Amino acid sequence: MSPTARAKRRLIGGTSFGRWMVVSGSTGVRTYVFDLGDRLEIEERDHWNISRRRIPLRDVVLMTRREVRQIWTMIACLVIAALVGLMAFAIGKGAEAMAGVVTFLIIGAPFLALALLRWLPQSEIQVQSRRVTARMLYGFFSRKRAEALWAELPARVRAAQRLPAAAPPVPATAPGDLLPGETTAPAIADVASADLFIP
Repeated sequence: MSPTARAKRRLIGGTSFGRWMVVSGSTGVRTYVFDLGDRLEIEERDHWNISRRRIPLRDVVLMTRREVRQIWTMIACLVIAALVGLMAFAIGKGAEAMAGVVTFLIIGAPFLALALLRWLPQSEIQVQSRRVTARMLYGFFSRKRAEALWAELPARVRAAQRLPAAAPPVPATAPGDLLPGETTAPAIADVASADLFIP
């Protein structure tokens, strides 16, 4: 693809959009979804490779939106915060109490904050064709962005899949009748069976 066409891409989401933590299957993989006008492009990046797949809007068969929570990430953050809290309690009990409080605030408090963020509902939008799925996650504070995309994408998919207007039906005529616009009856060629092309 030419650099000019590549520059027209518009980032609209992904599973790693606006976050460092990978949630798209395997460690080190980041997924981004770009809008190319008449199609979506899913780009997956790991430490060595970049792979791209596309979904033309005319091939979309299903679109879903739902609210999700990252429960397992929240539980992992709470466990780490609890372990740091025990360590801070041991430090504060054996030495100064302030040392334990400072230890917990520096190491454990960020994990508590991250657990709270993971508890807040996120908006997940999926666009599926027969073989490719584009999955986009939007955080609690990006709900307006998800709502705007959800209002835009279905309308564009319907427009891309809209069938052309049907041609007006041709009236049935008997042999020898005149069609609209004809002044004489069309000549009917008498084709003998020997003139037929038989491969």
